[in-house]
Amino acid sequence: MKDMSLTKQNIFLIGGTGRMGNWLINFLQSQKIEVYSAGRSFASNTQLADADIIFISVPITYAAAVIQSLKEKIKPTALVVDLTSIKSSTLDALITLGNPSLGMHFLFGPTVSSIQNQKIIINRIKNGANTCPLLKVFKDAGGELIEMTGPEHDRTMAYIQSLTHFINIALMETLLNAKIDITGHVATPVFIAQTAAMLRIINQDKELLSSIQIHNPSNSDALLQFSKAIQNLQVLVNKKDQSEISNHILSLQKRVKPNGKKSIKKMGKKSPKHLITEGKVAFLGPIGTYSYQAATSISSKGVSLVPYKTLYDVFEAIKIGKIDAGVVPAENTTEGTIRETLDYLVDFDLRTNSSTIVDVHHCLLSNEDSLDKVTKVISHPQALAQCRKWLRKNIPQAEIEGGASTLAAVKDTTLRSGVAVLAPKIAAKKYGLTILARNIEDNHENITKFYVISKQIDSLQVESEKTLLFLTIFNRIGVLKDMLEVFSNFKINLSKLESRPSREKAWDYHFFIEADIPPDDLRLQQALDMMKQYCPVIKILGGI
Repeated sequence: MKDMSLTKQNIFLIGGTGRMGNWLINFLQSQKIEVYSAGRSFASNTQLADADIIFISVPITYAAAVIQSLKEKIKPTALVVDLTSIKSSTLDALITLGNPSLGMHFLFGPTVSSIQNQKIIINRIKNGANTCPLLKVFKDAGGELIEMTGPEHDRTMAYIQSLTHFINIALMETLLNAKIDITGHVATPVFIAQTAAMLRIINQDKELLSSIQIHNPSNSDALLQFSKAIQNLQVLVNKKDQSEISNHILSLQKRVKPNGKKSIKKMGKKSPKHLITEGKVAFLGPIGTYSYQAATSISSKGVSLVPYKTLYDVFEAIKIGKIDAGVVPAENTTEGTIRETLDYLVDFDLRTNSSTIVDVHHCLLSNEDSLDKVTKVISHPQALAQCRKWLRKNIPQAEIEGGASTLAAVKDTTLRSGVAVLAPKIAAKKYGLTILARNIEDNHENITKFYVISKQIDSLQVESEKTLLFLTIFNRIGVLKDMLEVFSNFKINLSKLESRPSREKAWDYHFFIEADIPPDDLRLQQALDMMKQYCPVIKILGGI
């Protein structure tokens, strides 16, 4: 629930004519908070004296002077919030002012329609009564608040903002002077991505770009380090020794790999043996189903396998802590995705820890001794669909009925007269049934993939080569294309993209993505950070 206490406070914004100022006004109004604003003539505004919170959204060059001019014009309890992107330029002025004060830096542009997952740097200078309520408004709206001191902020921004701008401005000048076509007519994927970054920076407000270069006291150190890196690389290039350059690149690759990676068992394409060594594992029962086979293939003898009647029951048992892990069907090579599994992963907020595969060969099992006595076939809808041609050709007289699992119709080890099921052959011996037909699936290359699920990622400590993602996207033209380009730019292959109705609004969808990259790979983390401008919700569901 949103904190509405600020609705009774007087909020004043100095510099509301700029794009970020307008964005802030719109955001606060969307939270039912009224805002008064004024440009450079704010000093004569009568509402300023009554303001409880005052935002400063003016260019860096005169932000300190604006803060100094507030002396004796505002209440001593008024919270002053500086929004400039360089904090050293305003820190002394805020301390001298003596009011409760806070530095904020929005690490996004004015085009975002939601601050869900957007980063905001917070610099607490002097707390006041309205500090926490204000921050709670941004946090409740989905913003990610990152606390830093002023010097920490400026040093960080010198590299991720000032230096990045500097490099792209210099690169643009280099390309233009060399008369290189930057329209993309002749380009590599990396060049296209780089050009997009250059154009985005070059087309920003020129006063803002120049102020960011000049006023950050940490810029000189960042530029000096960058200059040394260029000189070192230039020396290697001039030597024309490919091995030295390769070793240089290799050393960088090693440095950017995530630290603390667990030493855990590598999974191959086939089902891993004894992946789960203790605890309770749920599966879609009864005993003898393909889910049972999958659970058996990855569990040691000490593990207790617990059957459940429905997939919903499996997920619920894990969620409430009755079960440690579960094995659930995810996708079949003939009939595709088991969509219940995807929906329940989100509904129950569970995670995937690995995947395993089972070769699916259906048998028709019954108490009857011939096909012509079969009047009804009951099985899971996926199994029925995988055998539809055989059923239509060989027992057209039989009624087809869907069940919760392939063996849902088996009650007390017996079947009603005339009823048959589609199930693995091992179920025939288990339940004393006759095998009327073997391997009746329409496609004999019939394989089902199962997810191993639990409450937490990596609870089984298995290294996965693929990652399952869940995300929602902002509803605008071209956003899906923009999202997919991020993966392309980071050279991340997507082996699957599945859309599902959001169930919140008609024709609104969210997406499940299988990415061919481990969950802890740095490239994935960087790609997902860039995706936040397109996706209000992003979850790593786990390795598969």
